[in-house]
Amino acid sequence: MIQELPQPYIENFAIASYMVNAGYGIDEVVDVFKDRSDFDEKIARYQVEHIAGLRGSRVKYKPPSCSRMKTYGLCIEDGGIARGTSGTR
Repeated sequence: MIQELPQPYIENFAIASYMVNAGYGIDEVVDVFKDRSDFDEKIARYQVEHIAGLRGSRVKYKPPSCSRMKTYGLCIEDGGIARGTSGTR
């Protein structure tokens, strides 16, 4: 069973974990989220460092697979974001 998580959390985790694993620095990843109205740099930095394996469990998280993103209704298809429970537009 897939745990239901708030959509923004899933999207933020996917972006941050992708960037960390692609070699972006912590500051670069945190900067992506700075324009959000609910942005708190201390919290964002901690979360990104946790995803990168620098805090907490010290596990570097991988971004969600394409099949996992589809279960959340988020995936890239034909160069655009496909939304919906089946991953269709």
